[in-house]
This record gives sequence, structure tokens and C-alpha cells, in this order.
Amino acid sequence: MLKNAKYIRNAAPHIIPSPEPLDGFKSLVPLDILRRFNGMSDAELATWPELLAVKQTLRPRPELAMQPRLFGDPPFKGTLHIVKLIFFTEADGGTITIDDSDIATVLEYTTLAAVPISAYCSQYGSNRLEVSPNILQFGPAVPNALYNDDRVRAMVNSILEQNHLDADSSCIILLNPPGMTNTDADPADGVLGYHDKANSPYCFVNVLGAGLTVADRRDLYADSLSHEIAEMTCDPDASIFNHEVCDGCAGNCKNSWHNFFAGPSLSLTNPLSYLQSSKTFPAAPFTYFIASIAARPHADDCPAPDGACAYGPPIPPVTVPGQAQVWPVTRSSEHLDVFVTDISGNILTAAWEPDFADGWHGWWRIGNLVAPQGAPVHCVSRSTDHLDIFVTDSSGNIQTAAWEPDFADGWHGWWPINGGRAAPGAPVTAVTRSADHLDVFVVGTDGHVYTAAWEPDFADGWHGWWRMST
Repeated sequence: MLKNAKYIRNAAPHIIPSPEPLDGFKSLVPLDILRRFNGMSDAELATWPELLAVKQTLRPRPELAMQPRLFGDPPFKGTLHIVKLIFFTEADGGTITIDDSDIATVLEYTTLAAVPISAYCSQYGSNRLEVSPNILQFGPAVPNALYNDDRVRAMVNSILEQNHLDADSSCIILLNPPGMTNTDADPADGVLGYHDKANSPYCFVNVLGAGLTVADRRDLYADSLSHEIAEMTCDPDASIFNHEVCDGCAGNCKNSWHNFFAGPSLSLTNPLSYLQSSKTFPAAPFTYFIASIAARPHADDCPAPDGACAYGPPIPPVTVPGQAQVWPVTRSSEHLDVFVTDISGNILTAAWEPDFADGWHGWWRIGNLVAPQGAPVHCVSRSTDHLDIFVTDSSGNIQTAAWEPDFADGWHGWWPINGGRAAPGAPVTAVTRSADHLDVFVVGTDGHVYTAAWEPDFADGWHGWWRMST
């Protein structure tokens, strides 16, 4: 709807002027037309000659006319930033917001859901979704409980500026609390969210209640949030020429498919992660769900066929630079693990053991850390079935992560090692000199060699760094 309204405003400001009225675009053009404008026939617009004239200008450039359609810039590569909005209503001097515990739940959900969303969206091009662990706050003052998308865009730009965020690699997630109404996304009109672009992409989501859970069986936020994140990922510029990749399966085409997952989806090749796709909530337990994303050959279909909605996440191919080092380790007899950094800077691992009749298992991404492509990942096994890995990330921070069988939720980390810094991607060499004792070595930014150490008796974590004599 917003894409259509903004196209009309740009092409015909006498129909939709700027600034937008507080009552929203629907106060100027009927809501049904705003929803369907891009796909309406000339006959359907015959009683609206001015809009028909605008529609006839709506022709994609020849080089963009391809099927299935995805126009504009490549998919999103960057960080999702969750924002807690605290509205100060001038009419009564009150505040309207979402409880901190509910915001924390949304962050937990988004961190889980970003992994399969990114995998599904990889059908439409290479993307990268990271989720910032920091919840941002923004406190707009409003005359009453109404505002519109013009105000939303201004808020997004202010959030970017106040938090010194890179507009090219940030997406702002705005969670609208119950009691506030964005007149361009009024739940009473059946609008639960949308995505657009101000100085950066953003997703606007109506939260429909309190007491949120990650599984969201009450359907208060997860459907619309995952829907908008997926469509933003494929279309960060919010181009009117792009089809919405969720609508055919879970949106405006009267379809309602969802994909259900158990546990963290850090391993998308693990069949226990993806459970099923369904139009209804299953009786069996699940951890979370996301809105279904149409398979690429059916991106134009409204609705998409069931088979294009009900499928597990595609496994993106693993591509590494030719010079990348693959680091192997054995953590116990007949168990092998290997590690590498791919061309997108993701840290990946794969594993083999004799019980794997089908060969190697993996690849799995370890957390959301990003390192320079091909950066070496050093690994040691300090005791049976305990793995510790080390890498210097893209910001030059020396980082570590760990795995052991008792970690039911997969790898733990990443953790920076005591503020240590080196050139981005610099090798971090690790050794275990006895059971559960670790020492690491690196060349610092000043060209000197430094070391740090860890053992279980260090209650305060890593010790170091110490410069080695030269």
C-alpha cells in the first residue's frame, strides 16, 4: 500500500500532496485502490482518470522486465536494530510504550528468525542479516495517539543520526505499541505492518498485545515482523516494481502459510530445526515460526501454490575465497571438525564422525560475527569434546567462541578477549598446554607479539594481554 501511495505522490502531487495529512494516504485515495494500484487494470481505474494516467506511467525499465521480478538494488546486507518507542502524548501528558520484557522477547525472536529468513531470501540474491543485541530507545512527542508514515520516516532518520548508525547497512525495526495508531497502518484496516525506506530501510510492525512469547501462539507480532523483515531483505529500496515475496504465501493474497522451527536454527541442515509448514498452529511443540516466503519461480503468483509456500529453508551454497585456510581439529577419537570464513565473512563449521553414514554434516554458521572473507579461524580442543575457536573480526577485535556437548543450544559466543586488537582478519594462534588451559598469540596493531591465557580458575575470564619480549 505504501509503495503505491508514494508512487502516486511522486507522480501526481496534486492527488497526494506533501506533507501527508495526519489521517494518512487513505484519506485522499480509497484504501482498496492503494492496496491494489500496481496490479489494477485500466478498466478498473476507468472511474479515476487521474489515477489511470498515473498508472499508465508505471512501466519498468526494459532491463528490469524479468520474471520472476526482483528489481532495484541487491538484497539487504547489514544489521537489524530493534527500537523501543516511548510516545509522549501531549494531549494528556501520558506515555504509551511496550514493556521491556516484551521488547526483550522480540529481540530473542528476531535473533532466531533472522537465520531461516536469510536462507529463504537467498533464493533472490546474496544477503546478510545480523541482529544487534542492543535495544535502542526513541521518545517522540505526539499531540495525541495518531501519527502517520511521514512521522515514521522522520523518526527513522533521527534514530540513525542519534545512534550514529550507517544508513547503508542498517534497518530500523519500529514496534508500535497498542494504543498508538499509525494511520497508514491501522490494524482496524487489516494492516499489521509494512516496510519502506527513509535514509535507511525500515520495518514498521503493530504489536497487538502484551505478554509476548517467542512461539507467539497468540499471533501478536511474529507473523508480521518476519513478513516485513523478509520483504525488506529482498527489497531494501522498497521499489514499486518489486513483488512482495511473502504476499503470495502469507499476506495480501488470502494465504496464510507459516514455517515452524524447533530450537536455534544455527544449523539449517539439521532436520530437527525445520519442523513443518502449515496454515494453522501445530499441536506439537515448536520454538518459533516465520511467515512463509514464496519460492522464487512463484514470486509473481497471488496466491502462490501450496508447494511454493510449504518447504524447508534452502541451504545457501558455501563459497570461500581461493586463499582461505580450512582449519581442522579432532576433539575426540574419530571425530573431526573443520572451520573456515566464507566470502561474506561468516564463520562456518562442518563435522564428521563414523556414525554419519551420509558423510560430512554442515555447513553451519557460528553466531552472527563477521570477519574479513577468508580470515583464518584457529581451533583447539582443550579437553575431550570441548572446542574453542579464535578469529579477528572485521573491526579488529580478537574474538572467541566455544562448544561442548552440554550446550544444548549450540555454540556459545562470540566474546572479545580482554579488549585485544589486531589487524582485521589477523591470525590468532591458540594452543592447549594441558587440559583446560588455553594460550593465544597474535601480532598486535603495533607490530608486537602479544599473548593471553585462560584456565578454569580465572573467575574473571581471560588474563592478558602481555607483550612478549623482542
